[in-house]
Amino acid sequence: MIPRVLLGGSVVSIVCLVCTICLYTYLKSKYLDKLKILMQLMIALLLKSILWIVIVGPEISSKIRDYRRWGWTCNFVISAHFYTQLVAICWALVLGHYLLGRLNSVQSCIEFLKLRYMSFCWGIPGLIISLWATMMALSNDTICWEYHSKSRYFWIITTPMLAAFGAELFYLVNIIRTIIRRYQNVQTRNELLRIQKAKRDVGIFSIFAGFNNVLLLCNPWGEANESYRIFQAFFQSIQGGIIALLCCFTYYRTLLKKLNRPDLSRRPESFLVQFQQNFMTERNI
Repeated sequence: MIPRVLLGGSVVSIVCLVCTICLYTYLKSKYLDKLKILMQLMIALLLKSILWIVIVGPEISSKIRDYRRWGWTCNFVISAHFYTQLVAICWALVLGHYLLGRLNSVQSCIEFLKLRYMSFCWGIPGLIISLWATMMALSNDTICWEYHSKSRYFWIITTPMLAAFGAELFYLVNIIRTIIRRYQNVQTRNELLRIQKAKRDVGIFSIFAGFNNVLLLCNPWGEANESYRIFQAFFQSIQGGIIALLCCFTYYRTLLKKLNRPDLSRRPESFLVQFQQNFMTERNI
């Protein structure tokens, strides 16, 4: 039952994520820093959903080639699965840092976003997983690294996750606290609109910083009842689809504005003024 739930949720997530990524790309969302972070987050969730299908596929149908037939492919899939989880957690952490900075009127730098954010979210998890995989290869001779989650080196993965979860919770609490404080002292309409946008951002960020972390930290396999395990598998696999739908319904107006803005910016005001002056001059003559 659980493999089918993971497969179904992953397929739905892949469809939603691919559609949303294509929509963001078509509407030129690269001009928005916040949407650029969400793009990277959705790419990480897309890779995570694809790996879920690779993992549970052989358990559902014997026609699907089993990656566990060769030890190196199984170890690679396991490492890649944890890598995509860490990447998604890191991009969620970056999103919280960015949202809190925007609420506190701290302007983000595009170069900082490109270089340090990308290095942190894609590079640091690679180093962590490489270290863990090296230690597992030296200490575990079994095929497919059996009981890898109970090994003495699994803390290399769980410790950064716990640290990131704590930081995300810190950002979430501070974002909510800042929204409440600024809402009580709002004076202009622009400030009110900014607070309303921040409320929508909290909905997306809370999926990573709140309920999702509780499910990952509990993880009582073999101890909880079957219904909880099914719900946990469903939420973990459908997470990408939820994020994609929220991004579509939350930022569709912003995306449409960004679609038209580049075209409007190509019409210099000085050219229009000069055209009007020439037209009036010819008319007077």
